[in-house]
Amino acid sequence: MIDDVDFLDQFGTEKDYKRPVLLTFLCVLTWIGCWFCVIYYGLLIYKISNIERSVYHFEGKALEYYLMKASLLAPFFSLVGSIFMWQLKRIGLYIYAAGQLLIAVFGLYIYLVVNERVNADSFVYIAFYGFQLLFIVFYASFWKQMK
Repeated sequence: MIDDVDFLDQFGTEKDYKRPVLLTFLCVLTWIGCWFCVIYYGLLIYKISNIERSVYHFEGKALEYYLMKASLLAPFFSLVGSIFMWQLKRIGLYIYAAGQLLIAVFGLYIYLVVNERVNADSFVYIAFYGFQLLFIVFYASFWKQMK
């Protein structure tokens, strides 16, 4: 007769987190998005560093270059925060929010306030940074389940 013991948890070491499915989905999306951002911005900075900046006309776009560098660092905060939220710890929400707010506020400032010209790329970036702020709201909706 087979017991009701989980095959993967034969030694009873698994903790019962009772994580909501949507929170699990958000954490997995965050992990994928963080590594995508690190790879994308890492390659972009590497490309700009190897080729002279005059090719990209960065004289007036120094803030965007700093945004790229910040976008390389902030996903690590978001990744650590999402790992804590995976374990249902509230501190993860603060760490995640710090990483996302750093990039979203800086990016929205650049594309809404500093840049006077509006083109299709600006709308894509504004939507991207707004969506990052929306993710904080999604995670905050699980505040009661976190300890």
